Amino acid sequence: MKEVDLLRFIIENNIEYHWHDDDVVMFVSHWNIKEFMMELLGYEYLTDSEVQCILKYGYIGVWMKSICEYFDIELKSIFDKKNYDD
Repeated sequence: MKEVDLLRFIIENNIEYHWHDDDVVMFVSHWNIKEFMMELLGYEYLTDSEVQCILKYGYIGVWMKSICEYFDIELKSIFDKKNYDD
């Protein structure tokens, strides 16, 4: 996954996210889970790693820090933190 791929996914699917300390939880609708897993994360990532998530009704909450680190993506370059800074 490239930075541009993640950003496109977030924008095109109107993905909501929230900062928690130095990590981001991204809320992926159940309609977008397959695209997120298969097209963005891909077979190699899902074989080598696991994804910490929170299963909710209609969506999953995915912690993004370790995913972004794996793909060498800066959290702050994708997820706008200005609304979360004190």
